[in-house]
Amino acid sequence: MYSASKILRFQDAVAGDIVKIQDGQMTLTGNQGENAKKPKLTIQGGLGSVPRVTLISKKGEEEKHISIYNKHGKFGLFSGLADDTSVFHVAGDGSELGLTSVTATPKILIQSTNKGKSQQEFILKGKNNAMKFSHQEAGTSSRMSFCNLEASGTKSKCTKFLEATTNGERFQVSSATDSVEMIVGHKIRGGTAKLRLESHDQVGRVWRTTLENKEGSFQMKIAEPVGGAKKTAFIVSHKEAHMNVALNVNEDVKFQKTASFARNVDVAGVVTMQGKNVGMLFSDMEATKRENMELRNRMEDMEDESKEMKTRMVEMSQTNMAMREKMESMMSTLQLMQQTMTA
Repeated sequence: MYSASKILRFQDAVAGDIVKIQDGQMTLTGNQGENAKKPKLTIQGGLGSVPRVTLISKKGEEEKHISIYNKHGKFGLFSGLADDTSVFHVAGDGSELGLTSVTATPKILIQSTNKGKSQQEFILKGKNNAMKFSHQEAGTSSRMSFCNLEASGTKSKCTKFLEATTNGERFQVSSATDSVEMIVGHKIRGGTAKLRLESHDQVGRVWRTTLENKEGSFQMKIAEPVGGAKKTAFIVSHKEAHMNVALNVNEDVKFQKTASFARNVDVAGVVTMQGKNVGMLFSDMEATKRENMELRNRMEDMEDESKEMKTRMVEMSQTNMAMREKMESMMSTLQLMQQTMTA
């Protein structure tokens, strides 16, 4: 050990200086042979000890201590001098990573300072498969995604199954299989599973539409703005469906079974039953009605004519009887004259 040029040195007889200390800077240089490629600094404590390297930073009279430690195979950081102030640790076998904070908002920051396109990634890798969570920034736009990639390497093709823009405008779920399923459920009995959709109108009022599943009954509820009352617009159960709002259908509607209407049915177009126009049926009924009226009028005229003919026949019968009486009177007179002449 010697000093030269204001540098404290430790010298090996063959390799030369292997340790240099100058102005708070220490340099380790490997020895000759294979160990020269593996320079190391070893700090070994006694039984039950926690060896550490402490970094002290001062600001005025205030000091902040951060210690790098090894506590029985768990490497971490102490935020002070005590052994129970660990803020970060990693298990030596890689089985655990922990972050502990005394504040209410602990944070993990993964940042890129590149001015161009950047992508921050967090990869969970197994033996045969891996999943990657990434944040991709390109100009003013940004999006987050989850994807599957091969465990053989991080440069393999990544198949996205979940993606969202950071402003919340777009949310997409994709499946690489022949189906996709999203489940919203609960464990405690007697509740509902809900999905609420909120939209602001032009004046800033919030309209809420809630989709609910309550004991197998699907319901759609619409709430008026500013805490207004909810209205159940649509209900579908395993037996029937109810709709409590006006229904406008712009395409064809088919009923496979009987349709019942409790109120009036107004039709502006053509109604067809069994392939026939119901409007034509009404027209035929009107024509038949007119023909029946004409036939009835004719029958009434014929009845009047029949009454007149009957009256005439009665008059003729009476006239015939009067003539018959006259004839009989004349015959009686002729017989009397004949008798008189004979006598």
